[in-house]
Amino acid sequence: MTNRSRAILAAFALWLAALACALPAAAGTITFERWADTLQVNPDGTLVVTETLTVRFTVQRQGITRSIPLEYHTNEGFDYRLDVRVESVTDGDLRNLRYEQNQRGGNLNLKIYVPGAYQATRTVVLKYRVENGLRFFQDHDELYWNVTGTDHDNTIEETEARVELPAGASGVRTRAFTGRAGATGSNADITQTPDGVIYHTPMPLRAGEGMTIVTGWDKGLVAEPSGASKAWDFLTSNWPLGIPVAALFFAIWFYFAHGRDPALRPLAVQYAPPQGMSPAGAGALMDDSADMRDITATIVDLAVRGYVKIEELGPTGLLKLGSSKDYVFHRLKTRDKWGDLRPHEQALMGALFGGEYGQEGAVRLADLHNSFYKNLQMLRDSIFSELMLRSYYRRRPDTMHQTFTAGALAAGFGIFFLGRLIEKHTGMQILPFVISAVLTAVIVFLYGRAVHARTLEGTRALEGVLGFKEFLARVESDRYNLAVKTPAMFEKFLPYAMAFGCEAHWSKAFDGIYTEPPQWYVGPSYGPRFYPSSFADSLSGMATHAGSVMASAPSSSGSSGFGGGGFSGGGFGGGSAGEF
Repeated sequence: MTNRSRAILAAFALWLAALACALPAAAGTITFERWADTLQVNPDGTLVVTETLTVRFTVQRQGITRSIPLEYHTNEGFDYRLDVRVESVTDGDLRNLRYEQNQRGGNLNLKIYVPGAYQATRTVVLKYRVENGLRFFQDHDELYWNVTGTDHDNTIEETEARVELPAGASGVRTRAFTGRAGATGSNADITQTPDGVIYHTPMPLRAGEGMTIVTGWDKGLVAEPSGASKAWDFLTSNWPLGIPVAALFFAIWFYFAHGRDPALRPLAVQYAPPQGMSPAGAGALMDDSADMRDITATIVDLAVRGYVKIEELGPTGLLKLGSSKDYVFHRLKTRDKWGDLRPHEQALMGALFGGEYGQEGAVRLADLHNSFYKNLQMLRDSIFSELMLRSYYRRRPDTMHQTFTAGALAAGFGIFFLGRLIEKHTGMQILPFVISAVLTAVIVFLYGRAVHARTLEGTRALEGVLGFKEFLARVESDRYNLAVKTPAMFEKFLPYAMAFGCEAHWSKAFDGIYTEPPQWYVGPSYGPRFYPSSFADSLSGMATHAGSVMASAPSSSGSSGFGGGGFSGGGFGGGSAGEF
């Protein structure tokens, strides 16, 4: 061999050595000569597992680790938590071994100290009790158990699992799966005995391979958990579902303790609105919302009082089919004559005729499209400011509703992101958190709508508003035939009827009384006879159209182990084992 060849070989050897140092170890430094489990099924439905691990140590170690999964996922996307309690950890001579345990990552993690763990073979006996490790189906019960787990990098030379059943077992059925996680193959010997079943692998299990067993029997051999017990297991395994339950009980308690308005007294019919109450204020007090109906009712009220004239423009174009109706609002009084108006009425007049839209004291409704919306918050603030000055509310209801809406969103997203964090670190399913997030958000949102925060003065004013609404909505009935019905009365209370949504009932009572079109509304010809009910329909259409236009804003761009579902690594148990 030439010097050049020797140099190449030496360089290649050095490269292999460096590569070996750089790569992680492909296998563990211990070998399980024998992994033997005894699984004792008790009549009360509990399971006692005794693991006898014969371990060969080839390098210096302190002991072994054992990780037993506690968190499992159901086919429906929920969690199932195994209830495991360690009873003893001993050596082959039943002498207690020191061990440490914790629960992290959805597992019960054990660190077992083994004396003399170097160039020796030692035995570790781990015994633990499982309270809910059996599965119950309509036609049978079963133990679906992952004996060794597949998350390990050690060789298991011999594996055995012995299932001990209570006396009198019938209909015993068995299956076994071996190989890597998800494998459906079976390379195991199964022997039924008088008191149970023995599973044995004839070949060693390599790193990442395991054995899962399924043993079934006829129902009635062991006690099936009660419905209450199953429900408790479900709730404790899916504890996030308790969050909306707690939120609901807290909301109910807080509502009755602090959130209720003073009780309404029996309503008496009122023949006029509460003193000094505007249509918008009455509508807002009734439903805790200064909405578009209240604002358009204010326009009609201003027209009735001589500040505005409403002109209806019919469809244009050939055969009047060119477009829908439009309206023009004419200002009849200049700003210096607005002194008698309430603040929100002055604000509305200023928004309509402040110069941005109006030309010579008139504004066309179509010109308010996608622009007037900027004034709505100011108008709502003004309406509620008047109600707050009258001490009708402890807190502004619209602001409170917005706060609860924001709180509902924050609670929902907070629970969801908490779930993602817990899912990452514990293996819990995200579905219980999603359900909890949605339900909690709904509860907070609905609670925000149920709380009104009216004061005693506000509740008494609400009684007057509701009594007045009763009169407006029932005035056409025989009960109110004696009410004084005049054209002036029709016009004066029409804006209130519009704010309450009962203008049709109000106008029907004035057929034959209010016979001339009003001066403040210019529209198409009404024919030989004027009907207040037809006029109210036209006015309602105007209010609906105006509300839609004034609120418009530009859009912005921007299964069982015996079925086909069985596999190696399935069922309860499993986990991993290693050394430290």
